[in-house]
Amino acid sequence: MACTPGSPVPWSVSLTSQEPGTAFQPGLATMRTRARANDRDYPVTADTGQQESQVRLSKS
Repeated sequence: MACTPGSPVPWSVSLTSQEPGTAFQPGLATMRTRARANDRDYPVTADTGQQESQVRLSKS
């Protein structure tokens, strides 16, 4: 994805439950995330490590 440093870059995400057959329900949930990105110009990978947050789910 091409980007300009400091400029916003649109993105989206789709999430699925890790429990088979379990659907998301409205209310509080714990979200665990980790993001990684490879830099093609340098031999490095940016990694946020695991992050954990409380989020409120609602039906859209």
